[in-house]
Amino acid sequence: VAPEAAAAALADFPGVARRMTERAQSADGQLIVVEDYAHHPAELEASLKALALRYPGRRRLVIFQPHRYQRLERYFERFAALLAAECAQVWLPPVFAAWSETGRRGSAALALRIAELDGHAAAVPADYPALAAAVIAATQDDDRPTVIAVIGAGDLNAVVPLLAKKLEKISAGD
Repeated sequence: VAPEAAAAALADFPGVARRMTERAQSADGQLIVVEDYAHHPAELEASLKALALRYPGRRRLVIFQPHRYQRLERYFERFAALLAAECAQVWLPPVFAAWSETGRRGSAALALRIAELDGHAAAVPADYPALAAAVIAATQDDDRPTVIAVIGAGDLNAVVPLLAKKLEKISAGD
């Protein structure tokens, strides 16, 4: 392919859905919501590094939904270390179960381990309206530019429109 044709194709490439997709932004640009499908620790690490590069200097608030109990168990320490080191605050809804409805450790255990590693995390119920409200409330006490990352392969994408609606209200002065 000719370099000019490749450059033209890339200029129009919209990206891949749920991969570092910017979903919403406050009118002043201070708050940005990004969605990513990462659910394996290698993907999570790449996503967190990409957030740091794409949004340098921004505080990173992350909603991460572990996907599958077996994966969480296998990579528990790696997930905890990544989230503790790379995020200002992490909210952990229940594990999105697939193949097995229960596991030895869930989101509460992961939140505890993140705290033991000097990170800030909270296990939260799958009440996405309440979660969106809590995340937005956490942005109101700090005027630093912030990126809110919604990361996971389960049903967590349901929180994205709720966050976007809250950003619209903030932008409107509500």
